[in-house]
Amino acid sequence: MSVRVQYILDSVIEALVDNPERCFIYVEIAFFWRWWNEQSNDTRNIVKKLVNDGAKFLRDQVGDCARPKIAWQIDPFGHSREAASLFAQMGFDGVFFARLDYQDEDRRNQTKTMEFVWKGSVNLDRRSWLFTSILSNFYDPPDTFCFDQSCQDPPIMDDPRLHDYNVPERVQGFINAAHDQAKGFVTNHNIMTMGRDFQYENAHTWFTNLDKLMNIIDEAMGIAQHHDAISATEKQHVADDYAQRLSKGIDKSANVINNAYAKLLPKKSQLPMAAPQFRCQYLNISECLPIEGQNRFTSTLRNPTIHPVTYHVRVPVTKEYLIRDPMGNVVPAEYRPISNMTQNIPARESSARNQYIFTVALSALGFSTYYFEIKKVSEKIERKNVTKVPKEMCYLKNENLRVEFDDQGNLHQIINLKKNISVSFAAQGFYWYTSFPGNNSAIEFQASGAYVFRPLTSEVQPVSTTRTITCTKTKTVQSALIVFNEWVSQEVNLYQEMSSVEVEWTVGPIPIDDNVGKEIIVRYDTDIDSASKYSTDANGREVLERIRNYRPTWNYSIVENVSDRSQGGGSIHDDSLGVDEPLNETAFGKGLVVRGRHLLIVESPANSGLAHRVAAQQLFMSPIITFASSQISYANYSNQTYSQPVRIDLQTLFKSLGTITGVIELALGANLPLSQLQRLSWMTNNNESSHIDMSKSSFLKDTIVMLNPMEIKTFQVTLS
Repeated sequence: MSVRVQYILDSVIEALVDNPERCFIYVEIAFFWRWWNEQSNDTRNIVKKLVNDGAKFLRDQVGDCARPKIAWQIDPFGHSREAASLFAQMGFDGVFFARLDYQDEDRRNQTKTMEFVWKGSVNLDRRSWLFTSILSNFYDPPDTFCFDQSCQDPPIMDDPRLHDYNVPERVQGFINAAHDQAKGFVTNHNIMTMGRDFQYENAHTWFTNLDKLMNIIDEAMGIAQHHDAISATEKQHVADDYAQRLSKGIDKSANVINNAYAKLLPKKSQLPMAAPQFRCQYLNISECLPIEGQNRFTSTLRNPTIHPVTYHVRVPVTKEYLIRDPMGNVVPAEYRPISNMTQNIPARESSARNQYIFTVALSALGFSTYYFEIKKVSEKIERKNVTKVPKEMCYLKNENLRVEFDDQGNLHQIINLKKNISVSFAAQGFYWYTSFPGNNSAIEFQASGAYVFRPLTSEVQPVSTTRTITCTKTKTVQSALIVFNEWVSQEVNLYQEMSSVEVEWTVGPIPIDDNVGKEIIVRYDTDIDSASKYSTDANGREVLERIRNYRPTWNYSIVENVSDRSQGGGSIHDDSLGVDEPLNETAFGKGLVVRGRHLLIVESPANSGLAHRVAAQQLFMSPIITFASSQISYANYSNQTYSQPVRIDLQTLFKSLGTITGVIELALGANLPLSQLQRLSWMTNNNESSHIDMSKSSFLKDTIVMLNPMEIKTFQVTLS
């Protein structure tokens, strides 16, 4: 597979200069930016003259004429109603996407519903409606119409004097392809995609043949787009590059943190400047190398949410410490061993064998600093009692919940003590599907890989027929460590005063010595009679009710059950769909270890929405933890600083920066005043119009705005 992207741009620019009437769409802005930085001013000026569409980078370089009006989702897998709502609020007139379930596509082609008006949000009504069209052939050209240097399709020979003249059959072939595609659409205007992954290395060949088609048929379009991010549908060296860039970005965020804490942490001007803060990226495997062996260090936690939170901190250590809170009080932290499963993770370099666990309360948008000082011989540390209980007596309990296990280590029941609600489990554990080991010579031999989940059979196998359970209880947290085998374990934690059960699972390295691919799942079998209904959020925002194995737009035929969410997996065979590598990522010569968390909440349907919202936000926006090597003793650096419309005074938000002298509401993408936004209006088959008056102001008075549920607003603010 060719990845010489820079040659695509070099070749395309040359071809466009040869004929300015040619059109080319390119959306890989990151690649374009890297190519742009290497170009001379003359080449940049040529590009500026050619560009008529683009995103923010192009708008900055070219001007307002580059404001996008169409959203493209050519390669992503799965589509979200929330994304449609956001696109509409950005001012887009439509979205085109390529990938959808093949059964849905078949039905839509038969019922001529390959295009429709997507109603993005029940809260925002017509403001979130968006014209949507599905590309018929992914983003590829029709069969036999690929003209790049790697293609074998015949070019268009338009000289009738030569024996290989083929215009009639080539044109008829293109017309037939257009008619076949049009069968799924109601309107007469269809898009014919003329690109493919890594195409247009020889743009001259492409455009020469497209020009001939345009001259004969008077319609053509060229597209080249490739989209693979962290979905595991990229080569390993690309994944490594993503990881490196993300790591560098996280490292640079330390500058932002340090600049903020330099002003916020010192309580008095005469105190020394705050020590440089750093983040420990491997705390989830109990590793923080910079603090190991230190006699004194600090840990600062910031709450990024607008609600007070209670958080349970775990700090891996190689020594014993006294821990003081912001007021100088000794924190009764628990000194607990780090599990063997964590200590034996291949990539872990830490020598820490123990950890401190303690609880912190953080105010909304507030932060607190905790001080670790090595314990002197004469000092006694008040430790909370740690109790181990026999496995046949294992249960976890606080004032809100009771979690019960049987003597085999199986999760048996969770009881909400205050609501007298319980959920029983027939089984809970980890299983694996055997990956289909096909040779990809035909569809029936399709191997399971990065793009395709295809098990050998629909039956799952437990990762182990036995498990061991170890229960420990302290005042802060009660835990059940369940080990299934040497590569799968989970720790069930119930913290004091919490209304949810935390399940932290660890999988890996997945054994492949038997040359069998394994697709790992976790399953909770409960006694809940849900009538196959369940709810999920769309991009963390609106909650949607769903029905198991039901699709509202087509009759879904199920052959084999698949898992709903992916948090990691492995397949040792390539599926020949583009990556050309098996899904088998390694580190230190062994397969990766994956760790994640589930929160289990037992609530009534009426109250579950609020509980889910709060827990999801606190899980996603958990406190930011930084550390610093400290030469000063403790001091108080603590900063004391639902679905209804709210009023927000913008002046209050920006009071430290100056006085607001002007405010303009912009479209969500910040590239056009909202009052100037004129989206296309659509009439649905039910005679519903998507028209909405955009001239209505969001301002109640001066700088006070009303923000409704699910709304995101963008403003341009002028300060004096």
